Amino acid sequence: MLRIVLLFLFFFHQVLAQTPPEFEPSTKERLGVSFGHNGRVHPGAKIPKYEANHKPRLDLKSVAEIPPFGRHRARYLVLMIDLDVPRNDTTVPLLHWYQPDFIIKDKKTRALSVQHFSKREKAKYIAPSPPPGDSAHRYVQILFEQPDRYIFPPEFDKYLGKNPEARMGFEIKGFIRAAGLGEPVAGSWFLVQTLK
Repeated sequence: MLRIVLLFLFFFHQVLAQTPPEFEPSTKERLGVSFGHNGRVHPGAKIPKYEANHKPRLDLKSVAEIPPFGRHRARYLVLMIDLDVPRNDTTVPLLHWYQPDFIIKDKKTRALSVQHFSKREKAKYIAPSPPPGDSAHRYVQILFEQPDRYIFPPEFDKYLGKNPEARMGFEIKGFIRAAGLGEPVAGSWFLVQTLK
């Protein structure tokens, strides 16, 4: 009986959450993630490594409620994190992408675009590249509304480098607190595996 209840709870989480099981912060709202000419990636789908060579297009098409359009346009920031980087007989998270200053550029498609005048620091996109033979890695994309007077927390400057080694150990909960972010607006995740 306990096994059935646990299986039900796992399935229920999968249906509602748009982030991997046990990942926090979780969200029920789905962030649209698309690569190249392919359609949207379904949360938890396994995609070929080459498909994610370039940063994805993002949209909020599936989000039920978004801030109204008008004089004040909401801005967003996205984080993309590999949760499964092997390091000293354990796994650590690695920041693959941090981009602030997204806005909804089209009311109909709810496609997100970076404001052209954005001068804020960012962590440039690093394509997924799990070690050959490793099990599939989970890549989480999580979108937050950006506070009006947002300032990137200086204690996280070390994660803005281009070198993947410098981005290891990214602590999302600490970042959320330091940046003054609220609950995620939307999220998604996919799997990538490098075959031998």
